[in-house]
Order: sequence, then C-alpha cells, then structure tokens
Amino acid sequence: MSLRLIASKYVEGECIVRDLSVGTVALLRPPYKAAARTFLTENDVKEAVSKHGFHVEDREFTTYSALIAEVERSVGQMRQSIGIPLPAEIPLKNLVGRAPANVVTGFLDRIERELLPRRNWDQAEKLLLDILETREEANLKSRAGTLLRQIRSAMNSSQKSWTPTDIRFSHVDLKLANSISLAIRRQRSILVPSS
Repeated sequence: MSLRLIASKYVEGECIVRDLSVGTVALLRPPYKAAARTFLTENDVKEAVSKHGFHVEDREFTTYSALIAEVERSVGQMRQSIGIPLPAEIPLKNLVGRAPANVVTGFLDRIERELLPRRNWDQAEKLLLDILETREEANLKSRAGTLLRQIRSAMNSSQKSWTPTDIRFSHVDLKLANSISLAIRRQRSILVPSS
C-alpha cells in the first residue's frame, strides 16, 4: 500500500490522502476510521486548498497507521503552538474559544454543508452553543444563532412527525419521550445531575 498525504488542516485534525494503490482521494477526520472517509475529486482538493484553509503537502506513507500517527503528532504540535493543552481529549469549547475566526467560520461552513443535511443536529447544536458562549465576534455569533434556530426548527418539525397514530411508535409515550429528550439537551448529559 502506498499513501500520499497531499493536504492538511491540522488545527481541525483533517487531512487529504491519495491512496496510490487504488487511485482514490479521501478526506480523513478524527477519529480517523475508514468508514468515516469522505471521497473527493481533484476539484474538491483544489477547493480545499484555495477556499477552506488546507495546506499542500507531499509525503508518502506505507500504512494508514503510520500516516495517522504522523497526522496526530502534527495536530498536537499545531495545538501546542496556539496554546491549547493536550489532554487525552481536548474539550471542543476550548478549541472554539481559542481558534482564529477563520477556523470558526470553517466550523460554521461545515455545520451548514455537512451536519445539517445529514441531520446530525445534536453535534451541530453543541458546537453552535460553544461558539455562542465563547466567541465575541458579532458576525460569528449572528451566523451561529441563525444556524441554531434552523436546527431547532428542524428538530421540532421532525418530532412533530412522530405522531401517536404512527404504528412504529404506538408503544411509546411521546410526550414523556419528548420531555426526556429536551431535559437531556438542556443539561447536555443523560446522567441525572448530582445534588
């Protein structure tokens, strides 16, 4: 197997890899699982470099594990250079609060382009709340607020489509399920708060 790292965006832990053995190009993101790869065209690669802040690279690796180890090392160096501590897992709120505005704009673009169409509303909502809580820039807060309203509207519409007459949910108390769902979202945890 021969892999070529052709572009990277280490502040987000992303990289673009060409698999020379099969001729594919893919975007890899943490946690770097094969199933999470997004296959790209050559035009996608050019756009990633010209519009989305990726840096051109040209390094070869013989295995995915070697490539991922190098990417993780480079991500660690990048995060240390901008003052982000390196615990086992960095809270996203810390990264969002310290990242340059263009990186946060990239997060917002990704929410709009990927998370919303895929209905990954919980992930998007958490990131948007972190942006609203940690950023001061009016344009970022305004866009995050608009996206958050879109998500909440989509979530409410989706929940309304689950009617008690729907046989798939005939055994579920929908009002109770909805109140539990809202409580979990509010406290950002499925665990009961300790008193």
